[in-house]
Amino acid sequence: MDHLIDIAFYKVEQNMKKEGVKF
Repeated sequence: MDHLIDIAFYKVEQNMKKEGVKF
């Protein structure tokens, strides 16, 4: 199930980049 978590974080990171926000 860790795979789904990785995918979720990846999607969040992509959205952040789209918004111009950097971690």
